[in-house]
Amino acid sequence: MMKTVLLTMSLFGLYTLAPLGIPFGVYLLPGLVSLVLYLKSQKLFFWLLSFCGVLLALFIFNVLLRGGATEIGPQFVSLTLFFLTVSASTGFLLLVLNFPPRTIHKWSKLLIWLILVGLFLERVGPLKPVSDFVRGLLYSSELVYGNDLRDMTNYGFIRPKLFASEPSHVAKFFGMLLVVAVTTSTENFNKSLILIWSVAFVVLEPSVTAAPGIAVTVSLLVFQRQRLRTNGLLLKTVAVSGIGAGLFVVALQMITRLGFDGTPIEASAYIRIVEPAFMAVKSLAERPFLGFGVGVEEDIFHLINQIRGSATPLFVLTEKSHSVLAGNVFFSMFWQYGIVGTVLIWFFILKLVSMVSKAHFLFVILFIIIHSFSVADIHTPFFWGYFVMVLAGFWHLKHTQSLQQATQSELGIHNFQERKIN
Repeated sequence: MMKTVLLTMSLFGLYTLAPLGIPFGVYLLPGLVSLVLYLKSQKLFFWLLSFCGVLLALFIFNVLLRGGATEIGPQFVSLTLFFLTVSASTGFLLLVLNFPPRTIHKWSKLLIWLILVGLFLERVGPLKPVSDFVRGLLYSSELVYGNDLRDMTNYGFIRPKLFASEPSHVAKFFGMLLVVAVTTSTENFNKSLILIWSVAFVVLEPSVTAAPGIAVTVSLLVFQRQRLRTNGLLLKTVAVSGIGAGLFVVALQMITRLGFDGTPIEASAYIRIVEPAFMAVKSLAERPFLGFGVGVEEDIFHLINQIRGSATPLFVLTEKSHSVLAGNVFFSMFWQYGIVGTVLIWFFILKLVSMVSKAHFLFVILFIIIHSFSVADIHTPFFWGYFVMVLAGFWHLKHTQSLQQATQSELGIHNFQERKIN
């Protein structure tokens, strides 16, 4: 019963990422409780302790090199959030690993259907007032997506938010569930259902942030087809066609959004790609090794002023004139942590992937790479929550395949029972 309550709270917290006294508190609380209950692996404990120790060392060296700058308070708050996020996400990972894969699979399928039905009901009208009311309770005004005019211009309708702060968060969550539903399936999985889910979602909620989950799922269809009911040639044809169509759409989006077709750069593309890239380059020129740190926005306004000019979208100049737009993890890490910090943090991330699911290392990395382009900062659940949920799915896939291989070779299933990390 306790596990079910914690899983429910964790998934709700990850979907909404709503505050509870502190930022992301609804997600952090059950994760920290799960960490206390299920952290029994010395190896994982050492990983967590070492990671937090390195983060603390980076913080101390950054402060010392900056000569005790006045921004130590905000930096310490961001460091504390990083500690809490990594710890809670480790607990969330262990919680999911302590469930049978069949249970996680059922949860994933249920949530996928609920999301699709909810999106439909909000699109046609009845659920929209309820969704808007709940969003008003969960989020402050600056966190609520309100660019309905952009939606009407780009899509011809206002995209549903379904209790989340913005449409992109719904898409991220759906993509993650798609991966988990496939990886935790203990039987042959029907590819037609995956196709129905994906097409229905794209029609109801067009958002590029579903791409990480869909890309990894397509990869699984191609390289893990023994887990899926389908003809090999048909599968490859569908997969290649889907990838080709996806790349074509992405290319068109990049051309129009980045202004290569002669139109102005779209605000979202500028925020996610253009400004963060320039920020990374300029910050590396000034502070290459440890960066400026997190929570020091006022210290890097001079970099922003150097970047913003005539090509900057009006929305950014007016609505976001006092914001640091670190639009994706890859670029933001350089100005926040420098080369040394970036390398160390990625080392620990890759180490965790290797510890939990080395057999599917490349699939997890594919998800991380694509997902990171739609996440602003490495130190929040926007990155870690989705990462560990997908990682847990591949852990279940690894052990399910071990069971299947044991059965096929008549070695005895009892020798390959699901194991915890040790």
